Amino acid sequence: MKFNHGESVTCTISGNKITNAKISIDDDGTPFICQNQLDGDKATDRLGYSYSWVIGRNFTQSGVSDLKSSNEHLIKLDIIN
Repeated sequence: MKFNHGESVTCTISGNKITNAKISIDDDGTPFICQNQLDGDKATDRLGYSYSWVIGRNFTQSGVSDLKSSNEHLIKLDIIN
């Protein structure tokens, strides 16, 4: 799965459900989950959130699960309508 800088996401980090977050991608290509619950490595641009959590370039990381776009439900509604 691939995400874009600024894309809204939901996920679980170390057992904590994160429902309000965005993806930030640093200039070197390192992606982060920016959110207000768990402090991790610092993204250059935290997109207005207090904290960021580094994830691998393939958008996988130990301790992070269920990473998905918050816009998925909107896409599905468009298909149904």
